[in-house]
Amino acid sequence: MTNFSHAFITSWKAGGFYDLTDAMKSGRIVTVEYDQFTTAYHVDEAQQGDFIEWVAGMWPGDNDPAQKASEKTAEYLDRLGINVRAL
Repeated sequence: MTNFSHAFITSWKAGGFYDLTDAMKSGRIVTVEYDQFTTAYHVDEAQQGDFIEWVAGMWPGDNDPAQKASEKTAEYLDRLGINVRAL
């Protein structure tokens, strides 16, 4: 699995805002919203699937339930309230 920690741009709390205008000049931005935080990453469109798999493996906390074998990654992230979206 690809490690996307190198693609990190910034993060902010709910209700806050970070101007991503300059970051958008450097490429496509994908945000992850979870537990009242938003975190932004540079992710190429071709890597979107790998990024979502990485989020599913890295984002949940110790107290979150594990992904069920029959559960698709998108369903798992939805169950945990993790939103991944491209800007």
